[in-house]
Amino acid sequence: MKHHTRVYTRFFNISEGEYSPCERCIITRATPIKAATVIHHTEFRGMGGDQTEDKEKDDITKLAGLCGKCHDIVEKYPEENEALKEWCLRLDDRLKCLKLIMFKGI
Repeated sequence: MKHHTRVYTRFFNISEGEYSPCERCIITRATPIKAATVIHHTEFRGMGGDQTEDKEKDDITKLAGLCGKCHDIVEKYPEENEALKEWCLRLDDRLKCLKLIMFKGI
């Protein structure tokens, strides 16, 4: 498991294989809320290069769980990534929403 994925799953207490909702689906009120399949860095990490653990870029406030469709959108449209960055800073709201949705199985 990659370092940033481990940071994300540990923070939100998500077990391997457990459902985790897409955070962009939550904030855009998409229905249905799809499962997160990608842990996205909201800050550009660059391509290739040194693959050592970068603790600053793997901070939970710079990571978001996204479905494939939402990941494609935030990669293509910088303004969508900026909105996601703002959401990622709201840790209390993220915890409440993710746990509520995971508990209810929405």
